[in-house]
Amino acid sequence: MSGLRHITLLAAVGLLAACGSTPTERFYTLNAPLTALHSNTPAAYSVTLGAVELPEMVDRPQLVVRTSSNRIAVLEQQRWAESLKSAIPRVLAASLGARLGGVPVAVRGDATARNAKYRISVNIQQLESELDRAVTLDATWSIRSALGTVLPNGKLHVREATQGSGYEALVAAHERALVRLSAELALGIQSAERAKP
Repeated sequence: MSGLRHITLLAAVGLLAACGSTPTERFYTLNAPLTALHSNTPAAYSVTLGAVELPEMVDRPQLVVRTSSNRIAVLEQQRWAESLKSAIPRVLAASLGARLGGVPVAVRGDATARNAKYRISVNIQQLESELDRAVTLDATWSIRSALGTVLPNGKLHVREATQGSGYEALVAAHERALVRLSAELALGIQSAERAKP
């Protein structure tokens, strides 16, 4: 009988320990899927990406997911490894440089940023995540040349479906949405280059 009591006590202690353990935090990072193309000839121009404005709701370390039309969840155990205000410009710059054939794209604050031919400002007005469904991104941008010429503003709405389930698939959908935004930015720069005298 004492053996049974001992086993029961150990099981109870194990159960209490499991209940008291802290859930594991998981950290996610955004990467630019495209690699910049290298050319033997130096680029004829460079680009600076200014600060990227983000909705206050998602500008936090935790992943934020929509659970219903009027409800979101701030996920304490699912976190970004770096601030989105750092990660998003980094991904956009790398992807934009690749789409422009290896043109240098500096992020505001880099030493090379001040001499750029084109300066881009981006305002992400919506960055909404739905687990196992999609990421929705609404953004506007403006491009200004070093001569002060303002190019036509742009606007993008994209809904990028997750290609799988779980948080890694959700983060990958963020990356694809940002790549689509960088493609639109590249079109604006290329159009300006074609139009120059």
